[in-house]
Amino acid sequence: MIFKYCRDYIRTLNASITPSSLPSNTRITIIGCGDPGLISSYVQSTNCAFPLYVDPTRELYRAFNLARTLNPGEKPEYMKSMLNVFVTGVVDGIKAGSKALKGGDWSQVGGEFMFVRKGSDWEVEWCHRAKTTRDHTGMQQMKNLLGVKA
Repeated sequence: MIFKYCRDYIRTLNASITPSSLPSNTRITIIGCGDPGLISSYVQSTNCAFPLYVDPTRELYRAFNLARTLNPGEKPEYMKSMLNVFVTGVVDGIKAGSKALKGGDWSQVGGEFMFVRKGSDWEVEWCHRAKTTRDHTGMQQMKNLLGVKA
């Protein structure tokens, strides 16, 4: 099962920022670490309108020096309640059946990165590396960084 906290974050991201609200030269791409066979069900369960890819080898996670932890950290703005996390996590796991165990390394946390093209190269202009499993950038900060109007 792909980590429920990330699923809640992507649902909130999708409800807060749409592809059409982004500046014309800006894109959001989501990369997970689970099995490629889970992409369509994950997109469906999150209503994700952004391209979603997976890196089950976690090579990108290592290249970007992203942490591994099971520490949930503090409750973020995007999370409704722990009961909701638990119940929807169990329901999603049951729906996924045998695929529930193919969501990737549960201790692998990610982050948010902003790349800017400089000539023919891409450079990281801004990044947030998660320190806990629920440590994502807040929606207002994401909107500000991306130039999305309220």
